[in-house]
Amino acid sequence: MRDTAFPTTANRVIRATLVVIAMFGAFGCGDDDDGGSNDGGPAAGRSGSGGRGGRGGSAGAAGAAPIEPLPDKTAGKTCKADDDCGTGMCLASLPGAFGGQMMEAPGGYCSGSCMTNADCGEGGACSGAFAGIGGIGATVGRCLKSCTDSTECRDGYRCVNGLGMPVAAAGDAGAPMNPGAGLLGGNTCAPLPATDKLADGIVGSMCGADGDCGDGRCMTMATATTYPGGYCTGSCLEDSDCGAKGSCTPGLVGGVGTCYLSCTTDADCDRDGYRCRTSGNRMQCVPGAAPLPDGVVGNACTGDAECGGAAMSCGARLGRYDAPGGYCTQRCVNSTDCGTGGVCVGGMGGFGAGAANGTCYTGCTDASGCREGYTCGPAGRTGTAAMQNICSVTPPPPAEDAGI
Repeated sequence: MRDTAFPTTANRVIRATLVVIAMFGAFGCGDDDDGGSNDGGPAAGRSGSGGRGGRGGSAGAAGAAPIEPLPDKTAGKTCKADDDCGTGMCLASLPGAFGGQMMEAPGGYCSGSCMTNADCGEGGACSGAFAGIGGIGATVGRCLKSCTDSTECRDGYRCVNGLGMPVAAAGDAGAPMNPGAGLLGGNTCAPLPATDKLADGIVGSMCGADGDCGDGRCMTMATATTYPGGYCTGSCLEDSDCGAKGSCTPGLVGGVGTCYLSCTTDADCDRDGYRCRTSGNRMQCVPGAAPLPDGVVGNACTGDAECGGAAMSCGARLGRYDAPGGYCTQRCVNSTDCGTGGVCVGGMGGFGAGAANGTCYTGCTDASGCREGYTCGPAGRTGTAAMQNICSVTPPPPAEDAGI
């Protein structure tokens, strides 16, 4: 079997863009010869060799040999050697989603060079081919087994669209669109990414090393977020990979996802430093500070202990200004992080490193609800439908002119 170079989706998109740019220069800088003879440009018009059954193949890219079509129902077959694939080749690996790292092709994968679907025989589809513009930038693709959903792929494979994203079964409202159809090819059978199979009760557990997480791994940091005490997780494609009470957050562009402990309230997380947060259409236990105690937000303070004890909860500044007398606050995702009477301004409403980037303020209805040095005014972005007022620092008067 071969580990053959394969034009990735990302490279194909970039190459197509560069060819278009190059063509603007080519069209603008041609000579004035109107003789019309073809003097050794791209090998246009060459007929490919007949494949089995006498089909004519496509011309290859400029300077390449004509393409010999695959026999019918050969693309995607199991194989151990090229001879098992008729006129094609036996591949040991295929690229991951959107040009990701190469993945092992279980049982081998019959493929062949192509410029059109006709080069791939019945049941095959040409992926990655680009005819170029005026013969410039032509790229030979590879034959893959075509599919409409994963039931048409053999064990160890799934049906993906032109961007490498999994294709849902027919009639599933969640089936992804295929914006790459035509340019990047149709749906094809690709290897399933490797996943972990966590035992029940593992996901979300405290850990110090991968060995503490069975078949999974110990996550202590991800996307700039620290996981206090470690967090047992694993790679996944579906919730069943994560064990009981686990759920899978999908990866980017069809890649593997990450297992998290499911929850409905903070009590389900049962660990200090973790909160139950919204992730898409589900709730999962992820790092998060405990809420401020009720009625504390906005109080005057000189130290964190007066605000509940969380680090940096006694703020000396709010926004651009010093906070007169100190101000009990903390970073937040939503107003539940701020305790009774608090409003989260600027929270993202989800989880992760960029989610808890809001700030807790005390809510108000008029100036009487704010202490001296603070003004009751609109909160701006709070993540709620209704506009809310908050007590924020009264801006200092503008500096007097120094005199001119």
